Amino acid sequence: MDTTQFIITSIVFTIAGYLMAKTDKTKASLSETKRITQQTINTLINMGYVKTRGTGAEQELVRYDEE
Repeated sequence: MDTTQFIITSIVFTIAGYLMAKTDKTKASLSETKRITQQTINTLINMGYVKTRGTGAEQELVRYDEE
């Protein structure tokens, strides 16, 4: 009986999740996600939480304990 309940529950919630994802109109596009990620990293750099080396296109993130 327990195994049957788990299987039925899995199926029901898989279908529910699929339907919610299909009808969700507020999903961020890939470009929007990339923009938000870049903005977050730039904010962390400006606040001093992330260290960088170089400038412009040659800029790279370095470990915090490196110089």
